[in-house]
Amino acid sequence: MKLSADHNLIWNRACGSSDASRPGDRALRDAIELDGLIQNGGVAHGFDSADDWLDGVRGLEHFGLDDLAALLRELHAALPGEDAAEDVWERYAADADDRYDRLEDSDRLQAAMVERLASHPEEFAPITDADREAEARTQELLGRLMGG
Repeated sequence: MKLSADHNLIWNRACGSSDASRPGDRALRDAIELDGLIQNGGVAHGFDSADDWLDGVRGLEHFGLDDLAALLRELHAALPGEDAAEDVWERYAADADDRYDRLEDSDRLQAAMVERLASHPEEFAPITDADREAEARTQELLGRLMGG
């Protein structure tokens, strides 16, 4: 999904912000954090590494991604015990990651953010000049890193 410049600013602000004062910003930050951890290391890694995996699940629910949130709750409840054999963990990880991948698509969260922002703009902090300046610096840095 191609985000508008303003939508991209809100998304990027959520990716780098630990200080999200409004509920939409917090929900987006938490959902992105959990999804990123899962995408990088698998479902079990996401549960283990997120500041609070349940905040990420609540973030998904905030944006109406209830099927994905319900799956994560189910997968968390089915986590093998710490003393489970390695093959049990491997089977769990393969199944959990496969089930998550079948439902998850980053476009879904982006589309849900755009919808929520349109229907509840008060849940997101206004875009400031500082946000625009930070985004410009990020784009400039990315351009340099990419050889541009």
